[in-house]
Amino acid sequence: MSRGNRRLMLRLPSDHWIWQIEDPAARNAKVREALDFYWKFGETLAEIKQTLEALSLMAPPSVAHKNAVSEEANDRLIASLPNFLEF
Repeated sequence: MSRGNRRLMLRLPSDHWIWQIEDPAARNAKVREALDFYWKFGETLAEIKQTLEALSLMAPPSVAHKNAVSEEANDRLIASLPNFLEF
């Protein structure tokens, strides 16, 4: 059984970009849109990573080695995603 809409309480600094939207309804809609985007973006990154891993298994050994070297950089980029998308 659905409980309907639920409220999320969140504290943000006074200079956060969301406060530039003066209309509360528009601000709520923008936050909801940003959260949905963040969630879908994370899912898409996970799918891309799975696809790249599958492709690296099909690649010749020399290409797979280059991918292994750059995997550390990819992991750092994925780990920094929350900071990049900090809303």
